[in-house]
Amino acid sequence: MGFWIAEETSMNFLRTRWLFGAALLAAGMLGVATLLWLGRRAEAGRPGLWGAVRGWWAEEIWLGGPFWAGRRAALSQGWFTVTFALFMLRWVWADSLAPFAIPRVLMDLIFWGILAKLLLFTRYSLKQLAAAALLSLPFFLSAAATGSQYLLYQVLFLLCVKDIDLRKAFRAVFWAVLLLVFANMLAAAAGLIPTVAHAGAFRIRNSYGFNHPNTCGKYLLYLSAGWLLLRFDRVRVWDWLGLAALLWFCNTLVDSRSNSLGILALLAAGLASRYLPRFWRARPLPFLGAAAPWLASAASFLIAVWYHAGSPLWDKLDQLSSGRMELFHLATQKLPVTLFGQSFLDEELYTLDSLYLNNLYSLGLIGFLAYFGLLSLALYQCWQKGWRAETAVFLSFLVYGLFERGCWSSTTPAVLLFANAIYRPAPGLEARISQNTPAGGGPGGPAAPGGRA
Repeated sequence: MGFWIAEETSMNFLRTRWLFGAALLAAGMLGVATLLWLGRRAEAGRPGLWGAVRGWWAEEIWLGGPFWAGRRAALSQGWFTVTFALFMLRWVWADSLAPFAIPRVLMDLIFWGILAKLLLFTRYSLKQLAAAALLSLPFFLSAAATGSQYLLYQVLFLLCVKDIDLRKAFRAVFWAVLLLVFANMLAAAAGLIPTVAHAGAFRIRNSYGFNHPNTCGKYLLYLSAGWLLLRFDRVRVWDWLGLAALLWFCNTLVDSRSNSLGILALLAAGLASRYLPRFWRARPLPFLGAAAPWLASAASFLIAVWYHAGSPLWDKLDQLSSGRMELFHLATQKLPVTLFGQSFLDEELYTLDSLYLNNLYSLGLIGFLAYFGLLSLALYQCWQKGWRAETAVFLSFLVYGLFERGCWSSTTPAVLLFANAIYRPAPGLEARISQNTPAGGGPGGPAAPGGRA
């Protein structure tokens, strides 16, 4: 029952029973209004209410009826962009060591922003509503079992992406995140906010105003991914040099090896997709890409099971991974695989830094299959459509997830790219972030004269 009446959560998502109740009430009222409007329309010539409802199965309509339809359509893109900006502001601010706490009103604004986008500023067919409910169900069940709404929150945000031009929204928010991250770093350099230096036996790691060096690194990965997506169609030598500089900064000064691996994978995949188009379009690769999340999951689990302390090889790998191998092995010893997940926020396993193992245990088997099924489908779709930059970002995320829990809202634009697995873009809207028009022709090649890719 803690999920349904939670007074406080890690995401502050359902802060009180009254907030959750108000959301259900709003959705119920709009549902009733929709049925009343369908009934009135049926009286005007449609074959009865049941016929109108059956017609709604494939026809997209505004919830509650078409009141203020023009205004709602006009506001949809801007409303999503502002909500997305607040969403990212919440992450950067929470991860910063700035002396001001995040006001609770900010989380409430994000909650109502998501709710309003879902209920007021998006058109649905009944089939789409059923699919959205089916998609959300595993994450609701996991949240109910564990008391954590983290991934449920991400899924609800993902549903907001419907009927949005992803490139426009991401481009606006990318610059806001860029300014926030570097403002935080400059404030730390000026001594206005504290910075954390983690000293080990052979390394000194700097957080540059964030609460951990790996936190700083994940924003460098976010900025690297955004840079490639927004510049891929007109990438130049200086772009690659700039990305290489971010890799050097992340690996040498921040010393976040997991995020450095992600940026390195991003560079390698970006270069291959840009300059080896024939290889990139080879028939087996999309299928290998779709299998990659499952192969990485299997490899992560097998490594955790096979780890043996005292073996020179395993001890060396454990040292290189900052003790993660032993931690992964401990998780397989202590945690059962459940259907709907479990909470394991104890001192030993709190930092189970593996996207694959963490989701298996925290989401449970059903949520794990739903999450990686969605990821696999999105990666396959991007590769099949020739969206090279998006594919490179997904692959870098999979590499990053080998040694991190995979904060896919604030690490990469993957929260938006997942939309490619479940949506067909509305006419005139871009379902990708890159323009994806590199030289060389073929899928993702230049558009015809006067057209768009």
